[in-house]
Amino acid sequence: MSASEPAHLEPANFRPQKVLILTKLSRYEFEKRRHPELTERQLERCLRNRGSDYNMLLYHHYIHKGVENTVNSVFRAAGIETKVVYRFDYSDPNIEWADAIVTTGGDGTFLLAASGVLERNKPLIGFNSDPMRSKGQLCLPQKYSVDVKEAIDKLLK
Repeated sequence: MSASEPAHLEPANFRPQKVLILTKLSRYEFEKRRHPELTERQLERCLRNRGSDYNMLLYHHYIHKGVENTVNSVFRAAGIETKVVYRFDYSDPNIEWADAIVTTGGDGTFLLAASGVLERNKPLIGFNSDPMRSKGQLCLPQKYSVDVKEAIDKLLK
């Protein structure tokens, strides 16, 4: 076959053994890290004094964590080893460890993940962890943020 002839393409067999989940740091988690000396009550007061809506920070934190935990548990239920990391631990050794990279966050998290993947054969899949608030153009369609299991089942078929 010559280089100008199209190759017969077989469907990709996606069956990773190890998945690295790069998750975003929620604003709530950021503030907790920024003020480790504060109790929860003190943190709430500090944030409210700055004009932040503490209840909304928590609300969106729990939405994000729900998607992150679901992605993690669905892969584990499929017999796939997972490791969840924040941007601080998104390193070459962790990337090399994984057969695939999955993000939970938005386009920023997806782009950060893409910047570390240097192999063409390492899939990168993004879940938008707050689809009601952001578009997530680079992530899977919005319906899969709601039905993570369906998305992962389709990927593993």
